[in-house]
Amino acid sequence: KKAKARQALLVDLSSNAQTFLRYRDNNMLFTYKPGDLEPSKVRLALLGALRFGKPLVLDNGDLDLNWQQLAGAFDAVLPGLWDMVWGCSINEEDNWLKIVQPSDGENFKEQAFSRHCLDAFQFILVTKHPQVPPDFADHFFLITTA
Repeated sequence: KKAKARQALLVDLSSNAQTFLRYRDNNMLFTYKPGDLEPSKVRLALLGALRFGKPLVLDNGDLDLNWQQLAGAFDAVLPGLWDMVWGCSINEEDNWLKIVQPSDGENFKEQAFSRHCLDAFQFILVTKHPQVPPDFADHFFLITTA
């Protein structure tokens, strides 16, 4: 039986991984930056990552991980979106299509998305906080760097 996929929660105690990710080809949002968790910014970052097969990296810095805060930010875009992202189902069926808006232009029409890029999508949550709350530990694949 195939194991259920999990998204990555990177506990980055040294900030080296965060620095590495910052300079990679990904879409990166920061929970501690004003405006980065606004629905339009979250939607466009996620949409671009899905469209071009890139990781969406959400850097939580040294703040406590807050499930309700993150769920609220994603669910403000589309109810249930947070569950689809951490649950690895955003790129299945037409879930991703639910966040596309007519104003997004030709690059984001349904036919512009390829299965290859949708399958390459990853969500990576980064924290410097060494204590991971149980709700995150239960739903993410934990990776710790020193």
